[in-house]
Amino acid sequence: MSADAIARVTVALQNRLASAIAGPVYVGPPIPDDVGARKAALFLFHVVPNQALRNEPHYVARPSDPAGPLIEAPALPLDLRFLVSVFRTAGSGGGGVSDPDELRTLGLIVQTLHERPFIDGTRCLTSSSGSRPSRTRWKSSAECGRCFRRRRTGRRWSTS
Repeated sequence: MSADAIARVTVALQNRLASAIAGPVYVGPPIPDDVGARKAALFLFHVVPNQALRNEPHYVARPSDPAGPLIEAPALPLDLRFLVSVFRTAGSGGGGVSDPDELRTLGLIVQTLHERPFIDGTRCLTSSSGSRPSRTRWKSSAECGRCFRRRRTGRRWSTS
């Protein structure tokens, strides 16, 4: 894992969501004053080691011979838990009623994560040490419910 892997995953997710809603996505705590005119916020709220991959060997290509045999390298597989928040358009009070734009924005985000559940590691997760990319898969809430009952975990995505 490179030191900027978490930042790269966050930027890749931010770019994916921004292209889905056709507007900028704020990265940080979902505080309306900080979000400003943006429609959505992305907040990394929990980072934990991946229990399933923690003791698995991690193989990478040698920097001097990328086509040669793989060698074992140290790895730190992580589960990153993000909170996605959507915000009302400017001037729509609603009196507790959801803004149709707010719900549409949320629908676009969920649809995008469903249709494209992987972040290709060649664009954001390849480290300077030449390690092979991993893939990031986003789990739906239905999958998380099954996961929680079966394995007692609230993981929103995992690397494999």
